[in-house]
Amino acid sequence: MEVLPELTAASTNSVLTSAVNTLAVTLLSGGPVARTVSLSSAWESYSLALTSLRDELRSASGSPSRPSEIIGAIMCLLLSEIHLNTNLRSWTAHLEGFAQSVRLAGPQLFSSGVPHKLFVGACPLLVSFKRLGDITQLLVAHAGYWPQVVLSFFIRKKSFLDSDEWRRVPFAEVPPSLFHQLFGKALAIPTILEKIEEAATAPRESAVSTAEDSVRQLIAVLDALELWKDDFQGREASPPVFGGVVAERGSREWPPLWFQSITDCNAASHFWAFRAICLATIDQLDAEYPEIAFDRQRLATRMAAGSVFEEMRQLSTWICQCVGMAILSLTFPYPQTALKEE
Repeated sequence: MEVLPELTAASTNSVLTSAVNTLAVTLLSGGPVARTVSLSSAWESYSLALTSLRDELRSASGSPSRPSEIIGAIMCLLLSEIHLNTNLRSWTAHLEGFAQSVRLAGPQLFSSGVPHKLFVGACPLLVSFKRLGDITQLLVAHAGYWPQVVLSFFIRKKSFLDSDEWRRVPFAEVPPSLFHQLFGKALAIPTILEKIEEAATAPRESAVSTAEDSVRQLIAVLDALELWKDDFQGREASPPVFGGVVAERGSREWPPLWFQSITDCNAASHFWAFRAICLATIDQLDAEYPEIAFDRQRLATRMAAGSVFEEMRQLSTWICQCVGMAILSLTFPYPQTALKEE
């Protein structure tokens, strides 16, 4: 959102203006504060903006002359859809179209300035999850580097971001922050999931070999995530981020988790989700192919809860405990920091 004033100030694009207005109307139509505009007005504005965007893309044959403005407009509409509670299938379809717009624009566009900021805000959605359906819907509320990260988990396909060109060029002038480095670590996961899907119909011997290789790669991702966590946690004057509070077994009380900033909240919830996906996938492969060879004991020692089931329960609980702060960050998008418990 911070780039919208700069983006709109230099634009005469009616599509972008319509999309920004839609986002504003949508935000005003809901939330814990008294509504200042009706929900029907928000839907009307969204419908008009979506039609305007489709007409623009058709007239430009899918390649608009000012792609950063179109990408900004699509991001506004994706955020509006979250607030309007559109169905997940429709939202995912629009997200795929958004990913295509980013890919066609090429990595060089996003190396600096407003386009780079848009890219940083979009990439995480372009890296997310089909595997943990309920967790996915919670994380969809955290729109950040992440529209292609989210999408590639949904469809279990390798992301175009998982290539040397897309990893390198957009960050040639502005290095990625620690938070965005997290998604760089996670980009390997959809690629592994795609390989597992393809092996499901292969002969047993080939499937076992793929499963064994995939487990080794997932363990390598877990190692990379742990190293990232140490770097993130080691920031100067940074309070602990990754130690949640787990409810007692059978308890209905899940005390909310609060962080120094929404960035810390996003970092923790995504780290836990990526870890959960890796562990769940390893556990599934181990159950389907018990003959695969890997150090099960070494993996078990990395799980504080002692088993995959208990570790998944703990990670899922922590993610759910982040929801309160995530919702507040959407309802009150400014400022992005200092959402603290009084």
